[in-house]
Amino acid sequence: MVIMEPISSNDRNSHEIQITAWKTAERNVYSMSNPYTDMLEKYEIEHWYQFPINFSGIALMVSSVFWAQGLIGWWEAMLAAIGAGIIAGIFNWFFYIRLLVFGFNRLFDSPKIEWFIHIGVAAIFGFSGHWVQAICLFGNRLLFLFPTGFGAMMTYAVLSSRKYKMHPKYAFLKRVYGKSYPFE
Repeated sequence: MVIMEPISSNDRNSHEIQITAWKTAERNVYSMSNPYTDMLEKYEIEHWYQFPINFSGIALMVSSVFWAQGLIGWWEAMLAAIGAGIIAGIFNWFFYIRLLVFGFNRLFDSPKIEWFIHIGVAAIFGFSGHWVQAICLFGNRLLFLFPTGFGAMMTYAVLSSRKYKMHPKYAFLKRVYGKSYPFE
């Protein structure tokens, strides 16, 4: 026979603290191995999340053309790319169009195609004597579009933290499909 001892207030507080810590950790850290989303949801989440980041990489390629011609400087080219990612992120947050996101990502989101396009454009800049633009594009791609995609990632983080107080990828499914999670 097991004798149950009464739970002290310290044990109760400790348990509540552990539950709160668990909920906070689960809510703020997204992992592809999370048990809350199925494979199709994870696939859609990644396409949605990567859309403005990839858009900013394409915008850097376009703005680098103007930079190479001397029409804008390095700073303006980077700001144009970051701004394009932020605008795409805001548009994607408020007006999610699944066909647009999946279509764009199918064209540019395959790692082989994406690397080929970025390195190809960087090579064209390099062979035409615009080494700074070539290095900038290659470096942006080498860093997985983080330099230009940072604005889009921060846009998602700010928009999701205001209302949903959870990682943007969880907030996406909650906002678009009404999904609920045990850590809410």
